[in-house]
Amino acid sequence: MKKNITAMLAAIVSVVSISGHAEKSIFESLKNQGAQFAPINDQELGEIKGAARIIGQSMPSVTQGIKTYEITWSKFGAIDDYRSYRMAGFSYDPHRETGFSENGTIYQVAGDRWLADRVSNANSWDAAYAVPVDLHYQAIDENTGQPMKFGWRTTSWNRPISTFRW
Repeated sequence: MKKNITAMLAAIVSVVSISGHAEKSIFESLKNQGAQFAPINDQELGEIKGAARIIGQSMPSVTQGIKTYEITWSKFGAIDDYRSYRMAGFSYDPHRETGFSENGTIYQVAGDRWLADRVSNANSWDAAYAVPVDLHYQAIDENTGQPMKFGWRTTSWNRPISTFRW
């Protein structure tokens, strides 16, 4: 529990540090209170931001391969608000094999991912500018190819975690 709190504080401080002057006073205050910090990698930061194992939820739109939703920012509203995006299209690769690592175990997965182009105009989508904003993967049994009873959901925008379709 203490490790998670320290990691969350480090993530908050790294976000606040963008403003420059706030970094010094926050770090000094926390250090004066005895807090110790360790750098965290992108995967750990992703887990803090909301990566979650889900059980008993709807499955992704596909249970073989990966379906990629291509969404673009409409250039109005908040950049982290899912309502400010429109779907430009999608692609589907039924043969793409993707792994997802959880606690050192790598699971074969299938499912959906949403890539957001926040640079191009609202009527186009360019993969060169796309960043992942949402992943919804279902674990796949490697022997049978059938979906298992659990999956994962991770998001970096404010789309409700209970929303599974565009």
